Amino acid sequence: MLRAIQNTIYAQVEGELYFHFSTDFPMYPDFQTRERLIHAILMGAKRLGFDTEKLTQMLGETKQVCYNPQQHTVHMFFWTREAGTGWAKVFGFIPFRNRRFVLRNARPEEDHPSDTPEQRSKRMWQRQFGVDGMTNEKRHDRYRVKFLNVSRFMDEAALDAYIRSKFSGSYATFQEPKYGRQTFQTGAWEIFFKTPGCPAFLEKIRFIDWMGKKILVHHAGTNPAPPCYNCGNSGHTVVECKSKQDAWKRGNGCITVTTEEVMSLDRHKLTITSIQELEQMWEAQAELKIQEQKVDSSKETYLGQKAPEQMKEGQPSQPDSAKQTKEWQTPSRKKSFRPGRSIQEAIREERDGQQETIPSDLIDVCSATTDEEDTEDNTEPTGIVELKRPEVLSKQTRLIEEAVNKSKMNPQTDQQDLMELEELEFKETLTGYDVLRHCGLNPESTPPTGNCQFYGIAMALLNSKFETAAKTAIENITAKVKKGLVMAAQHGFEVEFPHETRKALVSSKMESAGELTINESKKRLQEYLQGIGSSSSKSNAFLSRSYWGSELTLLMIAKLLTKPIYLVVRREGLNKASYQIFRPMQKTTKTHELDSAGEFNFRPEEAEKWITELKKDRKEAAETGHFPVVLHFGGVHYT
Repeated sequence: MLRAIQNTIYAQVEGELYFHFSTDFPMYPDFQTRERLIHAILMGAKRLGFDTEKLTQMLGETKQVCYNPQQHTVHMFFWTREAGTGWAKVFGFIPFRNRRFVLRNARPEEDHPSDTPEQRSKRMWQRQFGVDGMTNEKRHDRYRVKFLNVSRFMDEAALDAYIRSKFSGSYATFQEPKYGRQTFQTGAWEIFFKTPGCPAFLEKIRFIDWMGKKILVHHAGTNPAPPCYNCGNSGHTVVECKSKQDAWKRGNGCITVTTEEVMSLDRHKLTITSIQELEQMWEAQAELKIQEQKVDSSKETYLGQKAPEQMKEGQPSQPDSAKQTKEWQTPSRKKSFRPGRSIQEAIREERDGQQETIPSDLIDVCSATTDEEDTEDNTEPTGIVELKRPEVLSKQTRLIEEAVNKSKMNPQTDQQDLMELEELEFKETLTGYDVLRHCGLNPESTPPTGNCQFYGIAMALLNSKFETAAKTAIENITAKVKKGLVMAAQHGFEVEFPHETRKALVSSKMESAGELTINESKKRLQEYLQGIGSSSSKSNAFLSRSYWGSELTLLMIAKLLTKPIYLVVRREGLNKASYQIFRPMQKTTKTHELDSAGEFNFRPEEAEKWITELKKDRKEAAETGHFPVVLHFGGVHYT
């Protein structure tokens, strides 16, 4: 049952990227270790044009790197789906032995999840009851065995069925990934047999020949020293071993399991597909525990203090609070989990500081705030504090300007257009067509990949179409703009986004946001902005809808660039177009003053006012060559 729960959690939270070899591509057994696979990926990466620094960072964040001989593929497993999806946006291809292969995402993000990842993980981990699944067992009542060299792609249900066919008692299994440089395949199965001694079928057994695949049997309960992969004895390494490579198959120390035996096994399910099925498994497990130990109703049972008649009603039980406070850890990952803390939070703490998307002198947008006091400061203000624009934000603005000046197309200012705009006599009602025609505005298409707003900003800055010659420059500036808007949001975050504003923004961007506390709304909005800033800017990448550009991002970009952004909105067609300006401005509250940006809206009949503002900036453009940023929004897509 523990393996079933573990596999279910894996399917929910693990990230998985993989690439497929052609049938004629050789993959020898000696090159299937984690170390050899990583070495083959890094081999020739620089020569092929890959960013070796980012490639090394991605490989360092992997949970496992392993080869699947059945599918002839290499898989990279990450602790979370978010991590895997993030790297899938960075790398469309991956090098391997001086060749390029398409990198695919086996577990992409869900567009419309029924619940948030934190809530799903919290619900699953609250049902976890211990590393070995036997919370009330004493150490001398268990016998611990490790099956080494067990691939993730091996038939786990068949292996579990084989153990059940040989051992009639109770046992629990737990799969652990291995990190050693010479780790063969993927990892180990830890098995805890409810017996004071070794099960008879494993007595003096060192190997299992599983349909031609070698599985090492490590009797960890009696000898914790790791065995030699070649001969199964402890005390020396494979290099020092004098036994022949095929010696493990001979003698009485090896069990041979044939294909015919595996086909005849009665397999159990090793994943859970519904909450009802999970409750039935809990109920069956509780009844089995009661039958074995004959506990009375007052004694703590397998799932807590529940009487047998309550279990039969199928009511979900909660772990005992005393048991829940124990630390959760595995032999390879000594990390404590607080009760109520989600797995994503723990993983985020482990990876803290590894991603370099936002400079360290800004607030860490992914930092947990659960330990802070969840109240706002209600003290009377003693004066106005000026929040100066941070140097790192100014530097990002300069970097964008330098990139624009380096790649910008030669401005082709049509003096006739300027004259027409200057001498334009307004009608009583101007349509969107009139505004575009008289202002010399020509909509240019952007790729419909979710980056359209950010591409539009970059194209306007460069005065360029999205074409092959300018593609790299547009993608580069888009990445800088997205990174910069996160920095702009962090400057005076509490002043820009009070709690009520944060709640409204989070509710509009995320499903099932629920009622949020002060610190929760802060954390959720910062995570949302960080997701935009770290998303891919490549034209072959598709963004999740939650990370598309919005009025919020336009405000932050105007604050970043310190220049206005003009928007023509045609949700109901250009005949009824409305208009907006996102203008940088000084924001002053009762307690603070800082550089910010404001939003100004114009109804269709107020087009003249919008054009008047555009005329002012257009005059400056004739002198400086920096044209105003003007976007066109059709309800979903920006051009």
